[in-house]
Amino acid sequence: MTWTDKNGGLIRKIREQTGITQRELASRIDFSTSWISTIESGKSQPSLASLQKIADALLIVTGK
Repeated sequence: MTWTDKNGGLIRKIREQTGITQRELASRIDFSTSWISTIESGKSQPSLASLQKIADALLIVTGK
């Protein structure tokens, strides 16, 4: 399992636990739903800036 697979799955898990849909997350960070899907499925790796936007939208505390 690659870094992208692990983290994409983690993003999906946290998003689902918080009750947020892919559409809602995409809207919060101004990205497309299809982009969120490719991240969660491990087909694409977000930039650090995009990853921070996702974390902020999911209320994940990071070491900014």
